[in-house]
Amino acid sequence: MHGELAAGRLSTSADDIEAIGEKTATAVALEQYPVPTEEEARSLRKVADRIPIKAYLLCVVEFAERASYYGVKTVFSNFMQFPLPKGGNGAGAPPKGSEATAGALGRGIQFSVAIGLLFT
Repeated sequence: MHGELAAGRLSTSADDIEAIGEKTATAVALEQYPVPTEEEARSLRKVADRIPIKAYLLCVVEFAERASYYGVKTVFSNFMQFPLPKGGNGAGAPPKGSEATAGALGRGIQFSVAIGLLFT
């Protein structure tokens, strides 16, 4: 029988390959990546065959952190760059119905960019 399964191993002999006339993908794979011996199977480092759910969770959390950072970057920049708008609520918001820009510190663009770069 060609390619018999014996004791958890696929045996492919040269006769089997000659009988077929060419090497199958399984025969080539067995030559390049032989099945480990029992001793190797006990001593080799075990590698997960699937990506753990914790890795996906880590990616989602990191994405959320980056999104929140870029979402508030402009808001912080405006509050550092522009002064408190006249007639606003005192917390940096412009008065309703106006085209004024929100702000608080009034330190200018150089300060705003410098502080923004510190957190990049």
